[in-house]
Amino acid sequence: MNLCRIQVATFGFVQTGYLSVSSVERVYRCCVLCYLHTGAAFQHSGRSLCWGRGLALLSPLDTFRTMRGPVRWVLWDVKDTLLKVRRSVGEQYCTEAERAGLKLKSKQVEAAFREAYRQSSLLYPNYGIAQGMNGQVWWTGVVKSTFAQCGVQDPVLLDTLAKNLYQNFCGPDNWEVFPDSNSTLKSCTALGMKLGVVSNFDSRLEGVLRGCGLLTHFSFLLTSEGAGVSKPDVKIFTQALKKCGVPANNVAHIGDHYVNDYLTSRSLGIRGFLLDRHEQHEHQNVPAEHRLKSLEELPARLQQEVD
Repeated sequence: MNLCRIQVATFGFVQTGYLSVSSVERVYRCCVLCYLHTGAAFQHSGRSLCWGRGLALLSPLDTFRTMRGPVRWVLWDVKDTLLKVRRSVGEQYCTEAERAGLKLKSKQVEAAFREAYRQSSLLYPNYGIAQGMNGQVWWTGVVKSTFAQCGVQDPVLLDTLAKNLYQNFCGPDNWEVFPDSNSTLKSCTALGMKLGVVSNFDSRLEGVLRGCGLLTHFSFLLTSEGAGVSKPDVKIFTQALKKCGVPANNVAHIGDHYVNDYLTSRSLGIRGFLLDRHEQHEHQNVPAEHRLKSLEELPARLQQEVD
């Protein structure tokens, strides 16, 4: 039997022991789910240490060799994984404001947007679906709040700005596809894998991907607006697995967010990979084989998983 060494810390006491690989997997998934449901912050100190409300697990997390079998499906995050906004939100909002005869500073607008986005996300998470809203209504509120903070008070003008900006982000003009996205998607398909999307995006995603030339790669798109839940809620991945129709260990997921993409997918047994283009993630519990500096590394990595 293969054993893993673990250390568990509770209320300041640390104990070391050994568990079977399967047992460690179950403990790890419980830790992740505890974190996701309580919102406890993970902190990192030393090697592979992650805290969650009085419990820490020290191990080469998820380096377990039980995830075998071919990868049948690859699930993708979208924003900052496959594409990014072409210019900062502040710049794009200012461009639209200039068309309406307003002169605003992009830094001021950017700061106002971040605050409006933060407040709306707290009050009406996931586009306010639970409160009877939708993506367009939610974003209209964010845009109006952004410009109101910058001194724009005319309700007709605020309506116009909100309508125009919502439409501006419906197509490819304000989005830029990363250079490695298209080729990697093609490579995965050539290896016989099917592709799907799991994204905290709104209903505009299909039009954005179509305009960016990426839509035909995917068998399904699952947005948080359509699913009714958003990452890091595991329910959105559960819905995706049902669409795939295969066990979790035959599915991979790629994204740039440590919690939303990596931890949440791994907690269900999906082979999560953390995209870290600029090597900014400092999470020491993510093994090197789970990190990607470029999407071009992915096809070979997926093949290695089953060698």
